[in-house]
Amino acid sequence: MSDVVPLRRLLGLDPPPVEPPPPDPETLRAEGYAAGLAAGRAEAEERIANLEAAHALALAALEARAHAVLEAAAAEIAETALTLARAVVAAEPQVRTETLTAMVREVLSAAPAAAPGRLHLNPDDLERLPADIAAGWTPVPDPALPPGVVRAEVAGRWLVTSLARRLEAIEALGGEP
Repeated sequence: MSDVVPLRRLLGLDPPPVEPPPPDPETLRAEGYAAGLAAGRAEAEERIANLEAAHALALAALEARAHAVLEAAAAEIAETALTLARAVVAAEPQVRTETLTAMVREVLSAAPAAAPGRLHLNPDDLERLPADIAAGWTPVPDPALPPGVVRAEVAGRWLVTSLARRLEAIEALGGEP
């Protein structure tokens, strides 16, 4: 019954219904463009999000591998340095005067300030030290000490340092490589 036309219209008493004007082609084009643009942007954002997630996973994997490689390299370098240091100490090289002076200061700083005592060094090492390094201490040339060993005697105690002891302290900090 939807095809039934009212009698008044058939008789021409009512004007025919107004048809909407045909759509403007420019409006249709603008609406289509906007819809396509929105769909394209949504698709692009989804692709970008997927690529960013994949990139983040790849980056995390790469960082983990790089960290492992760096840790292995650091361990290898530390092991090589300790091996080299052991070889140098075993060869008993002449300790640089600056190093020897620092070792004497280290031993003296560990001793009680009010109780100077005797400072034992290899005679060759004793000759290389500045005269004022052990003010108040009695320097004792001790040929029994190998070069590079500093031993202070104070109040019945011995304070000793050497390159070998320094190497042992370094090894104790990091453990055996």
